[in-house]
Amino acid sequence: MSVTEKQSLEQLSVYSKEYFENRYTYYEHLRNEAPVYWNEEMKSWFITRYEDVSKNLPGEKFISTPVIPNKMSNLAEGEDKHFSDIIDIIKTWMVYNNRPIHTQLRGYMNRAFLVSEIELITPEIKRLFQILSIK
Repeated sequence: MSVTEKQSLEQLSVYSKEYFENRYTYYEHLRNEAPVYWNEEMKSWFITRYEDVSKNLPGEKFISTPVIPNKMSNLAEGEDKHFSDIIDIIKTWMVYNNRPIHTQLRGYMNRAFLVSEIELITPEIKRLFQILSIK
């Protein structure tokens, strides 16, 4: 039985075991039936087709700065204090920031993936691979 036969999109919790076990079926259904879908539980958009992502995400149509406060609003009063340290870290992630901070962070990331930078860390990557592949 597929995810869509068992529950409608609105009833399926992204935190459920069923979602986790059938997430690719769920994503396929979204791509075919609701490629741009608002998930109320997560207070987030699910955008499942490349064409839609590349067409809609550039610019100011979808902003990500309020994502963390929206998610924290789902918690019971006072529960957010348990997450303050991790929230402070997550708020620095590029994906949760809009321009101009996003652009500045993306510039740092772009530099990290230059061939010259990758060549500098290649010996360490090989060393770690050797260690991990022995185990």
